[in-house]
Amino acid sequence: MPTPLPTHWIPLFVGRLIYRWTQEGYVLGIDHHLKIQQWLGTLDAIEDQERLRNRLAPLLVHSPEQQLKFYQIFQEEWRAFEAQQALEIQAASAIVLPTPDPQDPNRSLIVGLGIVGLIILLLGIFIIGPLLVKENPEDVSPPVNPAPVDIPPSFQRLAN
Repeated sequence: MPTPLPTHWIPLFVGRLIYRWTQEGYVLGIDHHLKIQQWLGTLDAIEDQERLRNRLAPLLVHSPEQQLKFYQIFQEEWRAFEAQQALEIQAASAIVLPTPDPQDPNRSLIVGLGIVGLIILLLGIFIIGPLLVKENPEDVSPPVNPAPVDIPPSFQRLAN
């Protein structure tokens, strides 16, 4: 039995196929899109492209001529999609993340600088910070008896 296709590939391929189908001049109504969305929602493992093609064809095709064109477009898009997925898998497997070397002489320097920076930050917060902040700053407290404000007569009429 062949290995099932990854289920996260199927919606990607179906989107690509629908795009190509409409580019060829075939019109898909809302009912087609809803049927495809419902089908994707109930998607189980699909073993191969033939089974996928046979499940999609009834959702998109309405005549023997369309069926032949659909199979041709499906095959072309499937080849292109497989090639694209193979390249993406190859590119993902080629990514090599560097692993830190425990013998790296700069490692201890970086760790030491990080510890010194943390100590300076904590000193600033807990020791120097409270010295800079006053308990009851006089310039921030509101005035006790504010001076009366003279309101011009033109504004007094608006207030009444």
